[in-house]
Amino acid sequence: MKSFLVSLKNRLPGGYMLYKLLWSALDFRYGLRVTSVRFLYHLTVFCFGYSHIHRCRKIAELKPPYSVLYHFTLEANVESIKAKGLLPNHGKVWMTDWTDRRWSARFGNKANVCFRIDTERLIASGHEVAIMEKCHEFTTDYVPPDYLSVMLG
Repeated sequence: MKSFLVSLKNRLPGGYMLYKLLWSALDFRYGLRVTSVRFLYHLTVFCFGYSHIHRCRKIAELKPPYSVLYHFTLEANVESIKAKGLLPNHGKVWMTDWTDRRWSARFGNKANVCFRIDTERLIASGHEVAIMEKCHEFTTDYVPPDYLSVMLG
């Protein structure tokens, strides 16, 4: 019963699922096709829940003009990332184009460190950046350490 109430709360005004659905309908930065696919994905999540849909998949490749991308991690990982870069977790490095505290809080880590990624240099060096179905999510295979900078505050 508790999970049903949480799920219902997330669908009401102010809830996370409604917020994502509305945002996906209004974000046209990556073109009409990406907006449409993301909206349908979030509408499915809103109507049927997370357990009834497929995994988040690639829907397009990032094209110019490139968005600034970011990666959140725990403070304990900072030195390793500065030395080795962002290594893939389950085959992908996950990135975002949004640093909103409400959105990043869903990772559950209060002490997140944010890395800014030089997207233009990353793509120019031959790394593909994929736009994923979920809003604000992107993936690549690897980000070298010299394309990263730690954001303060």
